[in-house]
Amino acid sequence: MEKTNVHLPDFSVAAKLFCTVFFILLGVGILVSQLKVVTKYRMADGKPMLSVRDLVLSYHGYPGAPIVEVKLRLAPTPDHKEFEKKMYKDSVDYLIQWTKDGASAEKDDFEPVVEALENYCVNCHDLEGAAKSSPFWEDRVVKHDLVAPVFSRTGAVSANRLLHLTHVHLLSNVMIFVLTGAVVLFCRMGPKLKTVLLLLPFLGIFLDIGSWWVTAFICHHCAWLLMLGGALMGVGFLLQFLAVMHGLWLQKVEQPA
Repeated sequence: MEKTNVHLPDFSVAAKLFCTVFFILLGVGILVSQLKVVTKYRMADGKPMLSVRDLVLSYHGYPGAPIVEVKLRLAPTPDHKEFEKKMYKDSVDYLIQWTKDGASAEKDDFEPVVEALENYCVNCHDLEGAAKSSPFWEDRVVKHDLVAPVFSRTGAVSANRLLHLTHVHLLSNVMIFVLTGAVVLFCRMGPKLKTVLLLLPFLGIFLDIGSWWVTAFICHHCAWLLMLGGALMGVGFLLQFLAVMHGLWLQKVEQPA
């Protein structure tokens, strides 16, 4: 039996339209997901542009500093920067030092904390406020068992959170590029180039997700691998998209010899 090879130019119009719509909508979804990542992490260091430092703070935390010091002194967001200006320097210093000294619940130690929080922080750090995920008071009373755990955080992502993120992103990203790769297999191109197009996104997935764990628990200097992994996934999809669109709509059907 004579061997036949089917390539993208040989697809029917319906198949071509199906593949085109699939890649376009998937591209929009990937773009939105990248914008979400930028929006989520870009303000970790208090500056509007996404940087490696944002990723270090988000995954590893600020080495040696509790979250209250990061938010009010080392890498304040615009909102925290405004509050830091309004608060007396002595108040900020006291909140930071109180936390580093063990966040004592003794009345004399905790009263200055209560005063500062009531004056500046509880409107947002309320169970129904903008920062309700980190409340400082309940029933209009500032409570030590709410304040101390929040102040003492390092800002690092937890292992449980990373397990959840790894599970969701690994399965979804792999399936996305299995589907796009299945279409790329029908591209009419050299085997070496096709291999690169197929494997590049998976290399990006490996670097991206692997660097979460390395950055969080081994070496925070590897945070740049997060950006490299995300870039490789994006570039890999873009190259696949261009190759598939070229094969579907620009390449001509090969005439039998």
